[in-house]
Amino acid sequence: MSGIIYRGTRTLIVSYKTGIPIVTIPGHPSSSSQSKFNTTCLADMELARSSASYQTYSLQPAHGGRPVHGVRFNASLLASVGFDGTVHFWSSFGEFENLAVVSCSKRPLLQVDFYNRGKAVAVASADGNVYLIDAGEAFALNGALKGHDSYVNGICNMGEFSVATSSDDYTVRIWDTREDSGSVSMIDLGREATSVAWSDEQPNQLFCGCLDNLIRCYDTRKLDAPSLTLKFHKDTVTGLSLTPDGRELLSSAMDGTLAVWDAAPFSARGDRLMHRVNHGLPANDSINDRSLLRCAWTPDGRFFSSGSGSGSEFVVCMWDRKGQPHRAFPGHAGFVTEVAFHPQEDIMASCGMDGRILVGGYRS
Repeated sequence: MSGIIYRGTRTLIVSYKTGIPIVTIPGHPSSSSQSKFNTTCLADMELARSSASYQTYSLQPAHGGRPVHGVRFNASLLASVGFDGTVHFWSSFGEFENLAVVSCSKRPLLQVDFYNRGKAVAVASADGNVYLIDAGEAFALNGALKGHDSYVNGICNMGEFSVATSSDDYTVRIWDTREDSGSVSMIDLGREATSVAWSDEQPNQLFCGCLDNLIRCYDTRKLDAPSLTLKFHKDTVTGLSLTPDGRELLSSAMDGTLAVWDAAPFSARGDRLMHRVNHGLPANDSINDRSLLRCAWTPDGRFFSSGSGSGSEFVVCMWDRKGQPHRAFPGHAGFVTEVAFHPQEDIMASCGMDGRILVGGYRS
């Protein structure tokens, strides 16, 4: 493998076995363990950090050097969305070749997810639309779902053809992507909705994060009132992710915390909060600091990770299922907005306000 060295704009490809950066490609330039909860911070993860010198190689730059807000894998592709209003498709193996760029909007794109068994992506946009793109050979824009009146902040697939979206218009909507007549169902949260999560193992539960710091669970068969409300975070809930079995929920918030919840439909636990960790400093009023930092489980549900930022430390942090520190990966020069995991391989991708995408292995 060879190429021209870049010094500013780069994407790291990390050793699958060690987590040490071995290749860099330009993608997006530039408390007490005895207590009831496991509380950790970035400093606790110092010994687990990977560090090494590495070479940089040039592939096609992307997103015009603007912030990258979201990344997501299917079996063969990595999709990324950013401030520039475009979706980039990358091969998820080899040299992570940039396969296509699809322009959707003049406004930022905030999150992306695959649906239709990985054959298409749905994209949340700040212009209020949900864009649908063929993720096959054509990489063509197939239109937009219209109905939201403000920013669409979050998106998740709900099976083969359905997606759920969260918006600043106070609503969460469920869409059938085969229909262009509007959303199938709507939930009015009464405040700005920031994130949504759903699992096909627990298909009757839809979790919604909100600006009022609460997480609400709705029975998809009866959306008139939440079946469960989770309260812990002291600031806006920015991200939600369910384990593959749908029984544990991970949440991230602007107060600098992550929480792991018992999300089983019928639970004997009186308190559903299982673990909490700190993933960075609480947000302040800067534009970057008020970004929606997402979170994610690994496909086997053994580890979780999140976007993060703490002073001058911008790292991808990982914890095990019980909230104990696992590893930390440096490389970003700004807030890490989202982390995604490949569904079959031990590969992760992260993106951030620095305009970079970092791709690599996460097993020790």
